[in-house]
Order: sequence, then C-alpha cells, then structure tokens
Amino acid sequence: MEKRESQSFSSKSRFYGEQYFPHGLARSGDFTRQQVTLLEAHGAVYEALHRGTIQPKNEEEQRFVNVCSGEAVAVSPHEKVWMTFVRKIEAQKSFSPFGKSTKKHPETVPSIDIDDHEDHGFEIDDE
Repeated sequence: MEKRESQSFSSKSRFYGEQYFPHGLARSGDFTRQQVTLLEAHGAVYEALHRGTIQPKNEEEQRFVNVCSGEAVAVSPHEKVWMTFVRKIEAQKSFSPFGKSTKKHPETVPSIDIDDHEDHGFEIDDE
C-alpha cells in the first residue's frame, strides 16, 4: 500500500495555495498540520487533476477525479484534504468584506417592478 501511495499524486513542485491563502496554508488557520503537509506535497497534482490539465495515471488518481466531479464521496486522505481546500476557497469567494459576493442568490433578492408607481413619498417623472 505504501508503494502505491507514493506513486500516486507525486509532484516535484510544492503547492502553497498563495493565490487563495497569501500568508500560506499553515498560517491560514484553516488546515491541520497533516492537511498542510498533504497539500504542500501533493496540491499541485490535486489541482491539475481537478482542472483536467493532467490525466490520472492510476486508479487512485481516477477515483480522485471522480470525487472532484461529484461522482464519488471523498474517502481517502488525499480526497478529503482537497475537498476541504476547495470548500475553503469557495467560501472565500462567496463572502468578501471588500465587495459583492461572487455567488448569486436570486431567491434572496426580491423582485422589483419598475413600473410600480406606488406613492412612497416621492414622484417619478416618466418623461
């Protein structure tokens, strides 16, 4: 099992996720030490598999791709840590103290009829 584990998700480059965590994964407070270790060692491959820029080279990596696409539930440490990472960055995108949410929730925005001329204490000039 150890041999298969070392062959899967092998990468020569470290992954720091600085695009999403500018102070680093470890300093973000969002991940355990074990999760940071996995992400830094294998995150470049996780991301490439998730984006489809590389093809899976074995069954374990194919299952990982299936988890990323929602076809399977995360079970392995690799799958679980990547899904945690993805959830964290999606949460960052959905709320920003500096601007609008990137997620749209039309069900929470009331419909406004522009032609509704109820008297709200102001006049509307239709010219």
